[in-house]
Amino acid sequence: MSKSLGISLLALATFVSSATVHNSSSIHAILSANQHSANKFASLDIVENLNLFSLRSSGAKSNDILFISLLSDLLPIPLHSSLYFISEFAKNPDLNTPFSWSFLSIINEKALDYFYTEFQKQSITFPIPVTTIPTKNLNSKYQCASLASSGVNLDLNFNFMWDTYLPEVDPADPSFKRSTLFETPCEANFHGDKPFSEVETTNLKNLILKLKPKLVVFLRQNVPANDEDFNVSKLVFPYKFHPKPKTYMNELDSNVYENMQNILNDARDDFRWSYKAGTQYGFFGETLPGSLIDWTFDQAGIWAVELHLAGMAKYWTEDFNFEEISEKHFKPLMALAKHSRSLTTKQTPKHQTIIRHALKAVTIGPFFLGFILLIILGIAYIIARFWLGYDNIWTRFTKLVDGVKLWNLRRNYVGVETEDNEFESSNIHSGARPGDVELAMARKQRRRDLFIVDEDDNEQVEDEDEMEELAEIWRNELEGVRNRG
Repeated sequence: MSKSLGISLLALATFVSSATVHNSSSIHAILSANQHSANKFASLDIVENLNLFSLRSSGAKSNDILFISLLSDLLPIPLHSSLYFISEFAKNPDLNTPFSWSFLSIINEKALDYFYTEFQKQSITFPIPVTTIPTKNLNSKYQCASLASSGVNLDLNFNFMWDTYLPEVDPADPSFKRSTLFETPCEANFHGDKPFSEVETTNLKNLILKLKPKLVVFLRQNVPANDEDFNVSKLVFPYKFHPKPKTYMNELDSNVYENMQNILNDARDDFRWSYKAGTQYGFFGETLPGSLIDWTFDQAGIWAVELHLAGMAKYWTEDFNFEEISEKHFKPLMALAKHSRSLTTKQTPKHQTIIRHALKAVTIGPFFLGFILLIILGIAYIIARFWLGYDNIWTRFTKLVDGVKLWNLRRNYVGVETEDNEFESSNIHSGARPGDVELAMARKQRRRDLFIVDEDDNEQVEDEDEMEELAEIWRNELEGVRNRG
């Protein structure tokens, strides 16, 4: 079993190395070390999950830390560092004792194949500008003029704040909406037509939830803006979608991330190299929605950091010494891995995320229902007019409405005179509108004034002219009720 596992690991490393730089002497040295110590891999398992291959130790009961490289971009330092760490574990099994670890190095297979093919055709030659290396998975569903621009940026295909763009408008150009950077298929940050639209991100989500490590470290490569940042590695913590993530995060959790910076710096051998903790917006001047690190921290509830490893300038040269750079990062990352065992549960609560596409559906819902009601009314009109034979349908409808209004007026009025000929507002139902009590009282008083009572004969004698005046007043009042309705 140990031999087959060793061969599987060797095949895994060979595939990754051959898919990047075929003639790199440093990677062959690492593979040689792995080959001579194949019997050391008895404590390792290869977990295959479609497009994902995870190498993990099985000696410990818990999963303390998960290293992930080559999620989206193909910059070489994260890959070579991962393989260097694996080889160190193979040569020194005691390094595996303090904690349980996992490595995930192959995700973007199509981009790897493309890069290697172009390299063989000599379409890509040294020195290689790191900005020309593919950052998307080349999904054929989203084809562009340049194959390297096709597909989805896997790092932005997760369902936490997937299309929350902060700020929505570019401060430098108010006429430009930043949403186009993520919703246009051929843009470098195109995030797909929906969260988890790609098989790679779906499987990665399932694997993280299955392993449930205490800490996930996403290894990326730092691309320095100037020579001063050449030896500075950036430790990016959540939330990448927000320009001020500390306002979105519990203060205790923020302190934990600040402490990780100290742990990395205290473990380094070369003090010319440093690790600096900060935010996506602070380091790069932009926010990124739907990122893997934000989903892992907030939705999966797992500590997560994105470590941009220093060591390479803007160009990848043929004689670049990857082993030397990987060695500089080895001790700091081992210190961070050991620290992961002491991490407690994060304090920041799980946030709700609203996909704006769903929000738009809720917004247009009333218009959709109104359209359905219009169709129903149209069908009812056709049935009444042409099937049942009714004419003047609108006139009939208005008379019906007037009848309902008159019925409602009569329903609310029950009289205001008591046995003692006193007026009480309580005799008006609670359904009456303001002013109904006064109107009823005035109407009753008017009727009493228009009747002449003969006390001797106890007979009522009506003044016909005054009664006609009363009728006219009531007609005006009814017309007023109709107008108010």
